[in-house]
Amino acid sequence: MILYIDTTKREFIKLALIKKQEIFLLNKKVETKQSENLLKLLDNFLKVKKLKLKNLKRIIVNTGPGSFTSVRLGVILANTLLYSLKVPVAGVSQKEIINKEDILKLSNLKAEYEFVKPFYYKEANITQKK
Repeated sequence: MILYIDTTKREFIKLALIKKQEIFLLNKKVETKQSENLLKLLDNFLKVKKLKLKNLKRIIVNTGPGSFTSVRLGVILANTLLYSLKVPVAGVSQKEIINKEDILKLSNLKAEYEFVKPFYYKEANITQKK
């Protein structure tokens, strides 16, 4: 089973599960607190589809471009699952992965046992320069 994670847009969480060329897609609008909803949504999604994280064979994460915090959420989740489950991860830098067919095409992407890095659309502006 392959997990696809896309948190590049602040107001959406997009997850997909690919199992034997069958794809289950979740595209959830979240008004606020994307970080608090991501794990809950993933857990619920797996339960509804009667699937388990331990059955993951690969993870694909959209690494951006996108907002600083949103992109980091998806990448952190992918890297955490890589570390904890020993599952390879592939990072894709795609502006728009719109539908199931786009995600299904990614299922053949080569994944590595290395952490992926986020890609932001601009430099982080956390504090003002003095």
